[in-house]
Amino acid sequence: MKFKIEKHILKKAEELSFITIKHDSEFKVEGYTIPKEGLQVPIKNEVLVKGIKENRPYAKIYVESIYPVEEENAGKRKNKDIKEINKNIEKMCKKEHVDYIDMYSKLKDGDDKLKEEYSKDGLHISNKGYEEITKVIKTYLK
Repeated sequence: MKFKIEKHILKKAEELSFITIKHDSEFKVEGYTIPKEGLQVPIKNEVLVKGIKENRPYAKIYVESIYPVEEENAGKRKNKDIKEINKNIEKMCKKEHVDYIDMYSKLKDGDDKLKEEYSKDGLHISNKGYEEITKVIKTYLK
């Protein structure tokens, strides 16, 4: 049974984001106490974007792509899969009329991997990587 659940979650991963519900938030679940560190819950990307648009109609929404990885150090993460997920995210952004930021292409090298100088270990972003991400995002905020 566990395998089926994990497989289903992985199959739908391109449609999900995770949000953190804070311990002291207005969100309450009867019979459940939210831990002090908060609770991460999955939400469909489209539902999240629609919720923001409904609750903050004048908000400008930006959605980033998933970053590339150095596959040898990234466990089960594969750039081929990440690019497919990014296509779905971009498609959702077009449908919802929100800005999609293609960070993947800004962080990849000629071999379609996360540039070595942007990563500590092929998976996690380094300070130099965050500087590049910040530079790209600033172009959208002008």
